[in-house]
Amino acid sequence: MPNWCGNYTEIEGPVEKIKALHEAGNDEKFLEYMAPIGNWDYNDAVTTWGTKWDIDIGRMEFEKLDNDRATIKGYFESAWSPPEQAFLTFLYNNEDVNIKLLYHEPSMDFAGSLEHGTIIISDLGLDFFNNDPIGQELDEAFGIVDDLEQYIEETMEEAINTDPTTITNPDD
Repeated sequence: MPNWCGNYTEIEGPVEKIKALHEAGNDEKFLEYMAPIGNWDYNDAVTTWGTKWDIDIGRMEFEKLDNDRATIKGYFESAWSPPEQAFLTFLYNNEDVNIKLLYHEPSMDFAGSLEHGTIIISDLGLDFFNNDPIGQELDEAFGIVDDLEQYIEETMEEAINTDPTTITNPDD
């Protein structure tokens, strides 16, 4: 059973391209449309997409914009890691498309974005998420500060409720 990586994306481009991508997602072939692998194979999926399974786009919305443009926006989950490779492949093959991808996997202690890469949450702490624009954007999308504050509070309570060790013979 995988850990689930939370992802938030905004994909904007020509209506027909974005509509076709959204329709592929409705058929549970979103990543396959972005970066085709044909018949599913674990190694091909991880190498080509960055994750082992295609995604459910049920919480993502399609919207037509002005000037024959459209967007897909929303949240989805992927197995173990974000589908960075699929998104990069699609972006590389479609220069008229803009993509934002933010991701967070709390169990594995990482978050990041397609544009800025991956960060280790415990290495940066609250200051990064409160003060850095990238950290603030990740916090806004995933509530990382609330999770960190809850973790700190639980750790402090655990430390307070732990019986101190009594040293009966300091030489031991």
